[in-house]
Amino acid sequence: GAFAKTAHLSHKDYVALQTQGNKNKLYWQGVQNEEIGALADWLTKHVHFMNHVGICHGVRQGHEQRWFQERLGWKPGSIIGTDISDTATWFPNTIQQDFHEVKPEWLSRVDFIYSNALDHSYDPQKALRSWKSCLSADGVILLQHAPQHGKDYLSLQWGDLFGTDLEGYRQLALSVGLHVVTELPIKPSDSDALVTYLVLAQTRFRDKADNL
Repeated sequence: GAFAKTAHLSHKDYVALQTQGNKNKLYWQGVQNEEIGALADWLTKHVHFMNHVGICHGVRQGHEQRWFQERLGWKPGSIIGTDISDTATWFPNTIQQDFHEVKPEWLSRVDFIYSNALDHSYDPQKALRSWKSCLSADGVILLQHAPQHGKDYLSLQWGDLFGTDLEGYRQLALSVGLHVVTELPIKPSDSDALVTYLVLAQTRFRDKADNL
């Protein structure tokens, strides 16, 4: 993978950079409801939900957690979103949080973690290790890789600090002890580009579909 040339910032500067990037794109919606619907349907078919808890990292307006909650039929507030910007609190079920850090109440309790924002990480291994620590025994991470997550799209202006190809994401997951359960290619109706979701789990993943 590659990092933006001046991406080795103090944490204070990192927060300021990502907050400005958030505000620049606050009302631009990248992921679409249809993508979340397809992911929610996969979760329903394959994952043993132990706690009915989900987290969506790097959500800006918080549409992602609402779409998951509606499609899965979970109670309101069971799926939260995080964003590093102070604008997070403007939106329902969204908290201000650096996704490299975890809250104690998340540890080993989360049935799924969704993100399309790993390219905003200053340390993607740290981020994935943190997310892994939150997974329930059968929990999964849904990690989006899109063409704009490649190293050619690094941009301090937009807070895109880390870039690599899909194989780079696979190797990154393996490097922190995550197992690639499957890959879900999705072509959003508003784009010509294919996005791929890596489904990542702790090594011993029990597929609910195997018991049907």
